[in-house]
Amino acid sequence: MQEKREGFHNRGYAVLAIGYFKADGTPDQLDRISLDAIAEAISKIAEHQQIDSSRIALIGGSKGGELVLNLASRYREFSAVIALSTSHVSFPALTWSANTSSWSYKGREVIYTPAPLKTIMPALKGDLYAAHAMMLEDKQAVKDAEIAVEQINGPILLISGIHDDQWPATEMSDEIIRRLQDNNFPQHYEHIKLDGGHAEPLNAFDKIYDFLDTNLKR
Repeated sequence: MQEKREGFHNRGYAVLAIGYFKADGTPDQLDRISLDAIAEAISKIAEHQQIDSSRIALIGGSKGGELVLNLASRYREFSAVIALSTSHVSFPALTWSANTSSWSYKGREVIYTPAPLKTIMPALKGDLYAAHAMMLEDKQAVKDAEIAVEQINGPILLISGIHDDQWPATEMSDEIIRRLQDNNFPQHYEHIKLDGGHAEPLNAFDKIYDFLDTNLKR
């Protein structure tokens, strides 16, 4: 991602990469990761004299997209969100049992869509798309686990590949748009759909730069 980082720097944006699991001092698994700890780490960096703490954007892809939406929906200090190949709900932890949440907030697990037993076979076969689609069949569980994106304090950019084979990112991003519309979200929001797979949004950083230049720069 060095090229992407340099692209941000060349446009006057500082970049902080957060390692929240499998990094020094972090859990070995993506399991009940503390949203509070991540928000605190970002806030400390934002105190630097060269950083404008009133213009902090979050960007994440895949589970990282799920993360940044969860963060921004709970902490008002974030001014813009970019979620690539994201979900509209919180999913289970990336563990063998998949019976805990990926995230925690104020010491409690974030509500997630449970993984029914029938997801075991597709998961073992590596068919993550089918496993996630099965988790989305329980409409009440999905409703309970939806991320409250209408609480985000700034513009939102979603980018997905319509041929995503990891999970139904385009459909889930559409659900985010629907929720924003239903709640009369006052900020700018958009969903860009690309002709590609799960990683296709990584080829669309020109759209990310345009979004930031339009919505965050002064």
